[in-house]
Amino acid sequence: MEGNVNYWFYRTSTNRTTTWTGANYFRQHWGNLNGAGRNRAYQMRIYPVWYALERYSSVVLGFLKEGDIVQHVRYDNCEAYHSQVIVSKTATDLLCAQHSTTPEYFYSGRCFREYLNKDTLPMNWVILYRISSN
Repeated sequence: MEGNVNYWFYRTSTNRTTTWTGANYFRQHWGNLNGAGRNRAYQMRIYPVWYALERYSSVVLGFLKEGDIVQHVRYDNCEAYHSQVIVSKTATDLLCAQHSTTPEYFYSGRCFREYLNKDTLPMNWVILYRISSN
């Protein structure tokens, strides 16, 4: 199933889809890339990082909930390079989990606003995926 965006599963390290392990394939499964994709997310919004930070309470915190996904996209080539899962929500921030080679970022509980401020460029983009209507 290499490169097939119709499926999303991880059974073993050798039996998995690229949509599970590759950020751009994930984007094509849950959303779209240049108008092509499965658009399986309930809703999707795309913002430049600077805008998401400037209007964090309304456009990010007001939109996402536990179980939703955030993807990070480079401004220069429009490729998704990282995904995060929202694991908790407070009155002022979202906490996320992610795969990382940096141990302190691997565990859940990293503040999403902090990640946007410190680990991404203002001109990059974030894609917010509401996975379900619940």
